[in-house]
Amino acid sequence: MRIDPSIGRREGARGRRRAMTLLEVMASTSVLLIIGVSAASILAKVTDIGARSSSSQQYRQSVQRLSGVLRRDVRDAEQVNLDGDDTLLELVSDAGVIRYAWSSESGDLVRQWQRGELPSRLDRFPLPPDCQPSVRESGDLVVLEMKQSRRQHPWIIEAKRP
Repeated sequence: MRIDPSIGRREGARGRRRAMTLLEVMASTSVLLIIGVSAASILAKVTDIGARSSSSQQYRQSVQRLSGVLRRDVRDAEQVNLDGDDTLLELVSDAGVIRYAWSSESGDLVRQWQRGELPSRLDRFPLPPDCQPSVRESGDLVVLEMKQSRRQHPWIIEAKRP
């Protein structure tokens, strides 16, 4: 048998395929393992970011809805009472009494509308779990401030009284 210098192997072995060694199998397996672990961690991070973004968007929509309802209620109210027993805000008008209360168990701001002796109607506005709402009056404005521990700036809704 002759050795061909251009390919560095014997001419007789040209037709046979060489098998992979154990070292090559282990190296390729470890490379695939590293790629798989990296892909799994990236997928977990992307999923987590998507879930946080979705919940943040839901809270933002809830606060926008609350903003419209609160402004309408304050505009229609004849009397505004702050910080009752279990309520943050109580609005009295000819149409009835509207109470806004914070439920720390569910994380909702609950709007309860009572008209005379009729059953009350409830609206719920889900807020972030670490939200701490407070209400104050500032001149002819009723200000609802929702502070969150992980956010630097609170959400603020200002409703002008008539």
